Amino acid sequence: MNMSIQNRLGEIVESNSNGFVAQCYDLYQAPVIGTLVRVGTDNPTFGIVSYVSTEGLNSDRKAIARGKDETSITELYANNPQIAQLLVTSFEVVSMGYLKDNHISYGLPARPPEIHAFVFSCSQSELDHFFTELDFLSLLAARSISAVGQADELLISTLRFMLDLYPAHVTFTQKLVKELAQLFHSDLNRLKLIIRRLKL
Repeated sequence: MNMSIQNRLGEIVESNSNGFVAQCYDLYQAPVIGTLVRVGTDNPTFGIVSYVSTEGLNSDRKAIARGKDETSITELYANNPQIAQLLVTSFEVVSMGYLKDNHISYGLPARPPEIHAFVFSCSQSELDHFFTELDFLSLLAARSISAVGQADELLISTLRFMLDLYPAHVTFTQKLVKELAQLFHSDLNRLKLIIRRLKL
């Protein structure tokens, strides 16, 4: 299988200046919240997965319970194969930066990605390149300040994703903690909560 197809996560069905919504090709196969993903190839946009949903293809018809006499969800799907054709899994992405002239610029791209553009998982080299600097964390920290709990959930999920990439990299962890300390120097309670959630 072509590597670009193998790494494809979905296809954009909604797009705006702040981010986009992508539909998965397979049910329940969305990337986890906090994952860095890429759109495009020549001058790609990078973003953080912020929300995942599975719902009926027809918004006017809600899913109904079907498993009263089934012993497991696996059996339920096997006995009702039409379910997979009536549901769709999508994920929302917050734009965090873009690549131009081999340089990562953190912030919103000049134009949002096109509808039907493909969304890919990032290669290790792309992850390393994007996470070389941590300027984008200020964008996440400032997001939805009116709902701090929700903003911190996305931030914490992203930090966990980053730490899982470099589990034995002490220098990276120290750099991350230093960046958080600078971001939340005026809100020590919030900083302590985030550090505690990350078990650092």
